[in-house]
Amino acid sequence: MVCKFLGKLFGSSGVRGISNKELSPNEIIKIGQSIATEEREGEVLIAHDTRTSKEIFFNAITSGLLSGGAEIKVLGLATTPSLAYLTKELGVKYGIMITASHNPPQYNGIKVFDNDGIAYDDSKENRIEDIYFSEKFRLVSWDEIKNVSEYGHKLEDYIELISTSVEFHNKWNIALDIGCGASCFLAPRIIKNLNLNFMSINAQPDGFFPGRLSEPTETSLEDLSNIVKELDFDLGIAFDGDADRVAFIDEKGHFISMDKALAAYSAYLVEKEGGNIVVPIDTSSCVDEAVLKKGGKVIRIGVGDSKVAKGLKKHSAIFGGEVSGAWINPKFHFCPDGILSGILFLKAVEEDGRNISDFVSEIPSYPIVRTKVKCQNTLKNKIMNEVYERITKPFQNITEILTLDGVRVSTEDGWLLIRPSGTEPTIRVVAEAKNMKLSKKYLNIGLNIIKEVLKGI
Repeated sequence: MVCKFLGKLFGSSGVRGISNKELSPNEIIKIGQSIATEEREGEVLIAHDTRTSKEIFFNAITSGLLSGGAEIKVLGLATTPSLAYLTKELGVKYGIMITASHNPPQYNGIKVFDNDGIAYDDSKENRIEDIYFSEKFRLVSWDEIKNVSEYGHKLEDYIELISTSVEFHNKWNIALDIGCGASCFLAPRIIKNLNLNFMSINAQPDGFFPGRLSEPTETSLEDLSNIVKELDFDLGIAFDGDADRVAFIDEKGHFISMDKALAAYSAYLVEKEGGNIVVPIDTSSCVDEAVLKKGGKVIRIGVGDSKVAKGLKKHSAIFGGEVSGAWINPKFHFCPDGILSGILFLKAVEEDGRNISDFVSEIPSYPIVRTKVKCQNTLKNKIMNEVYERITKPFQNITEILTLDGVRVSTEDGWLLIRPSGTEPTIRVVAEAKNMKLSKKYLNIGLNIIKEVLKGI
């Protein structure tokens, strides 16, 4: 949502809002003008997912960009990772993806990538916000308006990249749940190129997402789970609306916890290649334990894929991922890529020599509980300052305090994280411990701290 009174436009993953309500065509035009003013001309690659409002967003953002002097190359219907990869591959100045990722169908948004294929960081977004709210646009004259050209054929370069990423020796049987999203054409082609047997469901492009919710969760993937179990598939793979996230169903039809999938793959990769892993501050301790056993180290950073990408570059790490299923494989590119991650995960299982369920079976399950408290955006800084002062007092045997994104306090038995949401007017509270009773105890400690702070405001 565009919060004019706050001077805030970007959330933790681009600009998002309900189409024609929170993000009107006029506002989208201004966003395009702001980006073009910041970038001062140059080529921009644009793609979109399947949402019903895609034409509104595309035409509005294009108008704004053209008025600011940008030259536009249109990728068309594509996934976010393919847009990000081709932004770097084609040597354009920046890329824009029109998507709201895993959000419900009424939402849409805009995510901008630099020429390294990494989502814009806070400093870049802040400069664009300053232009947007001050309306100090740089508009070109009529004879400086650049061209719009079609570049959909360049998706073949992305297809080749992923299709040649690995070579399978087993004839795996895979059930794909496309979720009616942007991977509807790309994923089946790539899986076919890899000579794997597969069946797709929800494979038609449909911005209403009629088959299931756009976000691939245990509940939304019940149909896929049943298909894998009843038809004896080796694995189920599902993507969200723009295919930057992946989720897995094992051969028994069970949803694989995203924490456990992340931990198992991280441990496999560290054992195979050596090196370190980058994860956000809200990631389960099971990842740390799995990676440590294989001789690696987990480096924690703030929440958001751009922060994971920057962390990977800074620390020369071999892999990074979020518990949402957004995994970054820096050998290929620096955007979370659901299709690529699904393929690499399956290859890891093949090299391990066991089935899917056994591959993740050694990863412990620690209950994570999450909630959020409504909080005006204008009060977040004040509340968090108070939280910093109070959060350590209820705990003994503190082993670590992290303030990368909010504040996380760890003990020998678990951890508590309190952080301001980057996408909505809430404070998020997350807790993990060795059993559910203790997890809920930590969560309640966090809630009580926030309630005490709110009483004093």
